Amino acid sequence: MCTVINKILHSFLQVALSSYLR
Repeated sequence: MCTVINKILHSFLQVALSSYLR
């Protein structure tokens, strides 16, 4: 149902987490 939103959110979260850890 909200696969697109989930995918975008996951991608954004991963990028944010990577940037935060860096």
